[in-house]
Amino acid sequence: MNQGRGQIAEDAEATPTPEPEKKEQKFTRKGAGDYEVTTNSSPLTIRKTAGTSAASLGSIPKGTIITATKTSGTSDDSWAYVTYNKVKGYVSMQFLKKVKAPEKGDKITHEKAEYKVLSVSKKAVKAEYVKSTDDASEKIEVPEKFTRGSYTYTITTIGAKAFTKCKKLEEIGIKSTKITSVKKNAFRGLAKSDKITVPKKQYSKYRKLFKAAGLSSKVKLVKK
Repeated sequence: MNQGRGQIAEDAEATPTPEPEKKEQKFTRKGAGDYEVTTNSSPLTIRKTAGTSAASLGSIPKGTIITATKTSGTSDDSWAYVTYNKVKGYVSMQFLKKVKAPEKGDKITHEKAEYKVLSVSKKAVKAEYVKSTDDASEKIEVPEKFTRGSYTYTITTIGAKAFTKCKKLEEIGIKSTKITSVKKNAFRGLAKSDKITVPKKQYSKYRKLFKAAGLSSKVKLVKK
């Protein structure tokens, strides 16, 4: 699982260093959990069986968080059984890094945005939208939820000054219907030409929340 170990390109995908293949590998849940793909640049190959000569079923991009339901061990020459985009197969543990379970206060990045963990209950996480990690964005969307490994993150809060650094911003799309809190100055810096779209059924509720957080009356709030 060590990042930075030597890699061999095969069909433009990361493949573990060839080693004599074992006839049988015992898989258990001992190493099960969430892992991050840590290839240097190329994606990680998913194979039909555990072995470098097994047929390729697809690939997983670097940085992706996946869930291993069983493994043959935790060393670099071990394999993990995973599911990615509905494809089930085996990947080398050489290019995986164990991801710890989310805890209250943790910050993570997902699809050009930063989030803060507010609470965790089993595999359900409530999170705050902290900010966009792309200051050049013209349009930003705040999702209702997303999956990261075996955890589902639901967005319930918009953080303070969440959009302040996005100087080219023209539109914010609020997809989440679960927003219950908007921190002060969350929309600070928006121009009167900017607009915010919100779910139709949440329009009245969100209008009050946003105004209480300091949203200018000049900024358009649109039902969608």
